[in-house]
Amino acid sequence: MDNKNNSTGEQPQGIKKRKRRFNNKKKNKKAPTLDSKKKKPFVPVISTNIYCPKVVEPHPLCVICGKKIETIADAISEGKGEYSHFSCVIDKIGKQEKINENQKVSYLGKGTFGIIETKDGKFSILKKIDYETQESFSAMKHFVEELKK
Repeated sequence: MDNKNNSTGEQPQGIKKRKRRFNNKKKNKKAPTLDSKKKKPFVPVISTNIYCPKVVEPHPLCVICGKKIETIADAISEGKGEYSHFSCVIDKIGKQEKINENQKVSYLGKGTFGIIETKDGKFSILKKIDYETQESFSAMKHFVEELKK
Protein backbone atom coordinates (compact mmCIF):
# COMPACT_ATOMS: atom_id res chain seq x y z
CA MET A 1 0.00 0.00 0.00
CA ASP A 2 1.31 3.43 -1.00
CA ASN A 3 1.27 6.14 1.64
CA LYS A 4 0.86 8.94 -0.90
CA ASN A 5 -2.43 7.73 -2.40
CA ASN A 6 -4.60 7.66 0.69
CA SER A 7 -8.21 8.19 -0.36
CA THR A 8 -9.43 9.26 3.05
CA GLY A 9 -7.37 12.47 3.02
CA GLU A 10 -5.65 11.66 6.32
CA GLN A 11 -1.96 11.98 6.88
CA PRO A 12 -0.02 8.72 6.78
CA GLN A 13 1.37 7.73 10.16
CA GLY A 14 5.07 8.24 9.55
CA ILE A 15 4.92 11.74 7.95
CA LYS A 16 4.68 14.92 9.99
CA LYS A 17 3.02 18.02 8.64
CA ARG A 18 5.49 20.80 7.99
CA LYS A 19 4.80 24.14 9.49
CA ARG A 20 5.74 27.15 7.52
CA ARG A 21 8.04 29.57 9.25
CA PHE A 22 6.30 32.75 8.11
CA ASN A 23 2.91 31.64 9.45
CA ASN A 24 4.22 31.78 12.99
CA LYS A 25 5.64 35.23 12.43
CA LYS A 26 2.36 36.56 11.08
CA LYS A 27 0.44 35.32 14.08
CA ASN A 28 2.78 36.96 16.54
CA LYS A 29 3.04 40.22 14.63
CA LYS A 30 0.71 43.02 15.65
CA ALA A 31 -1.45 44.72 13.06
CA PRO A 32 -0.04 48.10 12.04
CA THR A 33 -1.77 51.13 13.50
CA LEU A 34 -1.86 54.70 12.32
CA ASP A 35 0.66 55.71 14.98
CA SER A 36 3.15 53.04 13.93
CA LYS A 37 3.05 54.22 10.29
CA LYS A 38 4.78 57.54 10.73
CA LYS A 39 5.32 59.32 7.45
CA LYS A 40 7.79 62.06 6.91
CA PRO A 41 6.14 65.48 6.58
CA PHE A 42 6.04 66.97 3.09
CA VAL A 43 8.64 69.68 2.67
CA PRO A 44 8.36 71.62 -0.59
CA VAL A 45 11.59 72.42 -2.36
CA ILE A 46 11.73 76.09 -3.21
CA SER A 47 14.43 77.49 -5.37
CA THR A 48 16.03 80.63 -4.00
CA ASN A 49 16.88 81.91 -7.47
CA ILE A 50 13.36 83.08 -8.33
CA TYR A 51 13.24 86.71 -9.41
CA CYS A 52 10.01 88.53 -8.70
CA PRO A 53 9.98 92.19 -9.70
CA LYS A 54 8.51 94.60 -7.21
CA VAL A 55 5.69 96.61 -8.69
CA VAL A 56 5.36 100.15 -7.46
CA GLU A 57 1.75 101.18 -7.93
CA PRO A 58 1.53 104.58 -9.60
CA HIS A 59 -0.89 107.09 -8.06
CA PRO A 60 -1.66 109.64 -10.76
CA LEU A 61 -4.36 112.26 -10.30
CA CYS A 62 -7.73 111.85 -11.99
CA VAL A 63 -8.23 114.38 -14.81
CA ILE A 64 -11.97 114.67 -14.06
CA CYS A 65 -12.18 114.90 -10.25
CA GLY A 66 -8.57 115.74 -9.34
CA LYS A 67 -8.29 113.00 -6.67
CA LYS A 68 -5.54 110.39 -6.48
CA ILE A 69 -6.17 107.09 -8.32
CA GLU A 70 -5.45 104.33 -5.78
CA THR A 71 -5.29 101.36 -8.18
CA ILE A 72 -4.18 101.85 -11.75
CA ALA A 73 -6.23 98.81 -12.84
CA ASP A 74 -9.41 100.81 -12.09
CA ALA A 75 -8.32 103.71 -14.27
CA ILE A 76 -9.18 104.67 -17.85
CA SER A 77 -6.53 106.25 -20.02
CA GLU A 78 -7.38 109.70 -21.32
CA GLY A 79 -4.35 109.80 -23.61
CA LYS A 80 -1.07 111.74 -23.28
CA GLY A 81 -0.30 110.12 -19.91
CA GLU A 82 -3.50 111.29 -18.22
CA TYR A 83 -5.85 108.94 -16.38
CA SER A 84 -9.35 109.02 -14.89
CA HIS A 85 -11.34 106.97 -12.40
CA PHE A 86 -13.63 104.45 -14.05
CA SER A 87 -16.61 105.80 -12.08
CA CYS A 88 -15.77 109.39 -13.05
CA VAL A 89 -15.87 108.47 -16.75
CA ILE A 90 -19.28 106.80 -16.34
CA ASP A 91 -20.65 109.91 -14.55
CA LYS A 92 -19.15 112.20 -17.21
CA ILE A 93 -20.74 110.26 -20.09
CA GLY A 94 -24.08 110.13 -18.24
CA LYS A 95 -24.12 113.94 -17.91
CA GLN A 96 -23.07 114.53 -21.52
CA GLU A 97 -25.64 112.17 -23.03
CA LYS A 98 -28.56 113.13 -20.74
CA ILE A 99 -29.83 109.62 -20.10
CA ASN A 100 -33.43 108.76 -19.05
CA GLU A 101 -34.61 106.73 -16.03
CA ASN A 102 -34.66 103.38 -17.86
CA GLN A 103 -31.22 104.00 -19.41
CA LYS A 104 -27.77 103.69 -17.95
CA VAL A 105 -24.12 103.95 -19.00
CA SER A 106 -22.24 100.67 -19.09
CA TYR A 107 -18.75 99.54 -20.08
CA LEU A 108 -18.86 97.31 -23.14
CA GLY A 109 -15.16 96.44 -23.33
CA LYS A 110 -11.98 97.51 -25.15
CA GLY A 111 -12.38 101.15 -24.13
CA THR A 112 -15.97 101.38 -25.39
CA PHE A 113 -18.91 102.54 -23.28
CA GLY A 114 -22.53 102.32 -24.23
CA ILE A 115 -25.94 103.67 -23.30
CA ILE A 116 -28.12 100.71 -22.36
CA GLU A 117 -31.92 100.83 -22.25
CA THR A 118 -33.93 98.18 -20.39
CA LYS A 119 -37.55 97.29 -21.24
CA ASP A 120 -39.43 94.32 -19.77
CA GLY A 121 -36.22 92.67 -18.55
CA LYS A 122 -34.54 92.94 -21.95
CA PHE A 123 -31.84 95.45 -22.79
CA SER A 124 -30.64 97.07 -25.95
CA ILE A 125 -27.62 99.19 -26.77
CA LEU A 126 -28.77 102.62 -27.94
CA LYS A 127 -25.36 104.18 -28.52
CA LYS A 128 -21.72 103.09 -28.45
CA ILE A 129 -19.10 105.59 -27.31
CA ASP A 130 -15.43 104.92 -28.06
CA TYR A 131 -13.65 106.51 -25.10
CA GLU A 132 -10.23 104.87 -24.79
CA THR A 133 -8.22 104.32 -27.96
CA GLN A 134 -6.00 101.30 -28.49
CA GLU A 135 -2.92 103.57 -28.58
CA SER A 136 -3.71 105.16 -25.21
CA PHE A 137 -4.37 101.73 -23.66
CA SER A 138 -1.04 100.45 -25.01
CA ALA A 139 0.73 103.51 -23.61
CA MET A 140 -0.85 102.88 -20.20
CA LYS A 141 0.18 99.22 -20.32
CA HIS A 142 3.74 100.18 -21.27
CA PHE A 143 3.81 102.71 -18.39
CA VAL A 144 2.84 100.03 -15.84
CA GLU A 145 5.33 97.51 -17.30
CA GLU A 146 8.16 100.04 -16.96
CA LEU A 147 7.42 100.36 -13.24
CA LYS A 148 8.20 96.64 -12.78
CA LYS A 149 11.84 97.05 -13.83
